[in-house]
Amino acid sequence: MAVVVHNAEVSAAIGAGIPVVLNGNGTKDGLDVVLPATSGVLGNIIGLLFGVTTNKIANGDYGEAVVYGFHPTVTLEINSRSASTASWATQAAISGGQFMSVDTVANMLVTFPSTIGVNTNSLTNNALATNYVMPVAVVLGGSAGTASCVASQAGSASSTADTRVYITASVHAFIRMM
Repeated sequence: MAVVVHNAEVSAAIGAGIPVVLNGNGTKDGLDVVLPATSGVLGNIIGLLFGVTTNKIANGDYGEAVVYGFHPTVTLEINSRSASTASWATQAAISGGQFMSVDTVANMLVTFPSTIGVNTNSLTNNALATNYVMPVAVVLGGSAGTASCVASQAGSASSTADTRVYITASVHAFIRMM
């Protein structure tokens, strides 16, 4: 199920496959959305998640976000590093069935262990608690429809040619943000 949304970012476009948060600003309440990092307050992000965009939405334009159901092109964070000069860590393969939540700094979905969120104290005791919230989606497979969606990656030293801080993949997912 998709809903109509309005990009209320000050100047930024919202890319396809990116999670959005309702922005209660008194003008277009119920339509205005912003990126999770713009929303700022973790409580607002948790309570006001409002889907994953279906296409890129330019600033001030209307678009759609999937709030429940299949989404063919979710942007998934598969690896990150602290700076473009840091080394990449080894990354395990990501397969179908893994839970996803929102990385509120990088503005994309990320997988995490299924044990997070089961114990009410797990998020407060987890070092990732300030950046991650409860499960909102599950990986179904790769963008080509394969069950094994992202291969593992060996760690590597920093390269001056690689300035990325995040490595992403487009995956099929089931979204549940209602």
